[in-house]
Amino acid sequence: MRVLLDCRPLQKLGAGHEMTRGFIAAAQQMIEHEGVEWVYLINKRGAAVAWGSGEVAAVFFNHRWTVPRVKRRFRCEKVVETTGLVLPPAVGAEVAPLSFEAREGLKGRFAGGKEYFYADVNGKKEEDVVELLKAFSKFKKRQKSNMQLVLAGAAMGEKMATYKYREDVHAGVAAAMGGAYAVIIEKEEPGLDMLEAWTMDVPVIRMAYADAGMADQLMLVYKDERIRGQMIKDGKVRSRDYSWKRTREAINGYLAGC
Repeated sequence: MRVLLDCRPLQKLGAGHEMTRGFIAAAQQMIEHEGVEWVYLINKRGAAVAWGSGEVAAVFFNHRWTVPRVKRRFRCEKVVETTGLVLPPAVGAEVAPLSFEAREGLKGRFAGGKEYFYADVNGKKEEDVVELLKAFSKFKKRQKSNMQLVLAGAAMGEKMATYKYREDVHAGVAAAMGGAYAVIIEKEEPGLDMLEAWTMDVPVIRMAYADAGMADQLMLVYKDERIRGQMIKDGKVRSRDYSWKRTREAINGYLAGC
């Protein structure tokens, strides 16, 4: 089956966003296990992303006839709209708890060798990131610890220059998650980031950045190793509910309804 995958919304999110990474990995799974041939519809002016195996159809403009025309040109049978399509996340065998040495390496690379909280703020509004920084400020003020904060996808500019704890906040990438003391994720429903953290034995703090209890939650995980350990165990159990088979079944169900 030859399928057109509209990747333009994913370009807006960026290559590092969990949804973009999830769709690319799921598309590769469908190639290897279901024999799907993908054509990736992208915006020529959009962000550069490594889409994987398949053809690329690049366009400049978005007209109501864009998708139908590209579908005919590339002889696609189906069209997958990535907007609004939520796939069950899955991870491969390469995602696993890190060794002590590997964790220390990430701490040295991203946080000056210190423990750190991690948050992926790709696609987040600046005011949301500011709320997270406020919560981190409260945590630092109360705990007087050397805990760091690593943010993936953040570009705070002038606001960061005046932030009191700016020396304890660092830019990171998705790979930094595995070395984190805990991961901060806003949404309640499991996504790729959450599943990766669970699988790597990293506790997940699920709470909105602006939640009044965010600083308290950071302190609780920091101070009580029993609670942190239980969060890791709970995450490991939850991770078993997700598999590539489940993800492929969801995509096949979507394609059957197209």
